Amino acid sequence: MKSTITIKLALIFALCIGLDGVTGHSSSSVSKGSKSSSGKGSASSKSPKSSKSKGSQSSSSSSKGKGSKSSKSPSSSSSKGKGSKSSKSPDSSSKGKGSKSSGKGSKSKSYKSRQGGVGSKNCKSSVRGSNCADDEQSSTCQSVIFDIVERVSGTRNFDDDSAQQKALTWLLQDAEVNGCDVENEVIERYALSTLYFSTNGEAWNKSDGWLSEFDVCTGWHGIICPDATNIEEISLSANGLDGPLPNEITALSTLKILRLYDNKLVGGLPKDIGNLPLEILDIEDNKLTGNPFTQSFFKLTGTLTELLVNGNNFTESLPDNISDFTLLKALTVGNNGFSGKIPNSITKIEGLVDLVLKDCKFDGPIPDGWNNLQNLEVLLLDGNELVGTIPDSISTLKNLKQLTLSENKLDGPIPKDFEKLKNLRYFRASENSLTGAIPKVKEMENLIELFLNKNQLNRELPDFSKNTKLLILDLSSNKLSGSLENKGLFELDTLERLILDRNELTGGIPDDFLANESLKYLFLQDNLLEGVIPDVEEIKAINIKSLAIHKNFLEGEVPDSICALVDNKTLTRLDTDCAPFENEAAQIICQKSCCERCFVGKRLSEDEDP
Repeated sequence: MKSTITIKLALIFALCIGLDGVTGHSSSSVSKGSKSSSGKGSASSKSPKSSKSKGSQSSSSSSKGKGSKSSKSPSSSSSKGKGSKSSKSPDSSSKGKGSKSSGKGSKSKSYKSRQGGVGSKNCKSSVRGSNCADDEQSSTCQSVIFDIVERVSGTRNFDDDSAQQKALTWLLQDAEVNGCDVENEVIERYALSTLYFSTNGEAWNKSDGWLSEFDVCTGWHGIICPDATNIEEISLSANGLDGPLPNEITALSTLKILRLYDNKLVGGLPKDIGNLPLEILDIEDNKLTGNPFTQSFFKLTGTLTELLVNGNNFTESLPDNISDFTLLKALTVGNNGFSGKIPNSITKIEGLVDLVLKDCKFDGPIPDGWNNLQNLEVLLLDGNELVGTIPDSISTLKNLKQLTLSENKLDGPIPKDFEKLKNLRYFRASENSLTGAIPKVKEMENLIELFLNKNQLNRELPDFSKNTKLLILDLSSNKLSGSLENKGLFELDTLERLILDRNELTGGIPDDFLANESLKYLFLQDNLLEGVIPDVEEIKAINIKSLAIHKNFLEGEVPDSICALVDNKTLTRLDTDCAPFENEAAQIICQKSCCERCFVGKRLSEDEDP
């Protein structure tokens, strides 16, 4: 019996040797992606990662998801990216952010490791017909991935519905095609897939290439690698990201720019964010919370040039040592819950160009020492609870273009030397308690908007004759005096809104008050103006929409030329003192349907609607 069994085993062994000789293939050729007999008359298609040729084509497509699919590839069959469906393997040479494969039947290159080699030879699954040695190599690859995940996330055991577990599951499937022989690329794919799952990637506005077989540098939307090797920028702004930022993205050791503004990000910043070589962090207009200035965050003092966190729900105060960020050019922390005093050290960041601290809860005085920031162009401090006077040192900012101080509790005069701010275009200091005179604004020839309304300014109206770029002038609700004559206001060809109501202006309305063709809104109500309403002989005011001249001491009739502007629908609001007062005749006689609103001739109190 034993001899019979021995003979049979010998015959089987001889038969196997003979078959190998007929086919001309060794058993190892299967693992290299060559064609092998996998069934009666059938041939398996080449794997996009294991083929010897970069441009090898798979013979069929079994696409079931949103990503590009390749026949019999376990990783591609589970891909959930939004890349286009294609019967070919993904094109790793596509350029630009999130480029798609060319469509059905198009030729495309298989993914090629950026560190050399096509995919990995040690991660073939026995499910795909590979031998026992391949199973051992697959087990080794899984071990490598688990080790990487544990180093990046601190554990390999996650809740089933966590972003990390979903990313790990995808990564193990992805490794069937893309391999695990280049550690940095495995880390990238794990970190990015965690970001995808953590922020509801399936609902992103655009996610071309994500969770597909594409190289992340050339095929994943918003991932930018200037040298085609290292990820230096993630740009997914206004893309519908909804959820927390996973700490795993801090494993992207070459990431310099993170642009995620205008999304729905929640929670705090990643705890290890300081591990990144970040130069630009732009996360404005999200729902992030907590205090971003953690100990880890201060590791960025040697690299960070732009910190843009405006429009979130951050709290606490700005740290006294914020000046450690010596490279900052832009610091925008407005529209948050920051409170406390603005650190004096902030004026020591000499390279600052943009500084936005608006719409928070900052209190105390405005710091001094602005003369250190000679590159500063934008300074926004409005919407806080700042007290005290405006520092004279702001007058030294020769490059300043935009200054907003509105809605605070500032008092005292506007520094006289503000007239030296030759490049200032936008100046807003409304709703404070400022007193004294308006600086010589005619020297500020680049002014486009000037808002000083709702203060206690109590000097004569200044000369505006040289402010030829002015679009909006609002000086309402002050105690300004003097005449409208010879101030250049009605000679400014660019002026669209002139708002001077609720002051103590005297004299008459200049004859040329509607000579400016650009003027759309003219509010002169609630002053001490007298005389008659000038006739407009040559109607140039083709754009005038609102004219309010009530609550003055004007008299006479509304000229026909002005009523004609009402009739032709150009002038849609005309308010005058055309209502009788205590059974007396009205101050102004207005034709029927000419004046939209008729008032009696008395000055308004502070709480009345103009």
